[in-house]
Amino acid sequence: MWNVGYVVAYLIGYLINTYEPGAWRFILAASAVPAVVCLVMRHGLPESPRWLISKGRRDEALTILRDDLGTGNIGDVADEEESGTNWGLLFSRDYLRRTIFACTFWSAIVLPYFALTFFQPTILKSIGLGGNALLGALLGTIIALVGATLGWYIVDKVGRRKILIPPMFGCALFLLLAAAHSSLPAGVGAICFFGYLFTYGIMSILPGIYPEEIFPSSVRASGVGVATAASRAAAAFGTFLLPTIQDSVGTPAVLIIMGAVSLIGGVTSFFWAPETNGQPLTESSHRVDPHQYRRRRPVGVAT
Repeated sequence: MWNVGYVVAYLIGYLINTYEPGAWRFILAASAVPAVVCLVMRHGLPESPRWLISKGRRDEALTILRDDLGTGNIGDVADEEESGTNWGLLFSRDYLRRTIFACTFWSAIVLPYFALTFFQPTILKSIGLGGNALLGALLGTIIALVGATLGWYIVDKVGRRKILIPPMFGCALFLLLAAAHSSLPAGVGAICFFGYLFTYGIMSILPGIYPEEIFPSSVRASGVGVATAASRAAAAFGTFLLPTIQDSVGTPAVLIIMGAVSLIGGVTSFFWAPETNGQPLTESSHRVDPHQYRRRRPVGVAT
């Protein structure tokens, strides 16, 4: 849905900017509308049954499952271990790699994207896309949405690693090729840039899935929060520095740097990304051998 919202926002901004270039204040103010809607919709949401069980509040969890979620089958939720909130667990020997992985892959996804898409018209003009560069930027946003749609369709079919690692390396390749646009046939740079946006779109769905699956319930929100904070810092870093770098060393250097970021994300994911597809959340989020997990499961617990 984030990708859909981004396309809609870009389209509205494009239309307003086309007919009333000075109306950017209305575009900025309009973002308050969905924020208020989300704030209202969040009111009254029940607590996570997994978190409640991890805190020893089993009866409350069962009540929510029965009354709010309409199910009496608690599945692997029953296997949640009672544990206090220990933020140090994220940086412990068992989870440090997962914390670094979550921060790195998320940052490697958003840093190039936010940096390049905020300045898409400028970048597209620099790599030889003629005509209306702002319209080209809108096209690029739609292409990213097409990639995200494909990602959503195949994520549970092929697994998390397969829609993260190849697209991450693909982004690096496309960006490095786009950096060499002056040495390539006309239009190849633009094609490579759009290819980057498509491959980005495929893996762009994973920040909403992966971090939630690799941390235990007692610190899941904290783990996601740390990864989110790292990604937002990376996005801000890229966005604010891109104009300075571009003015200093030019667009090819910017694309090379962003390609290197994607390459780092790909290498980190290749070595440290766990495959969580098809696993119960209680299993995928704990650093235990799956066979040990099954052996220690209490007899008679519903799955």
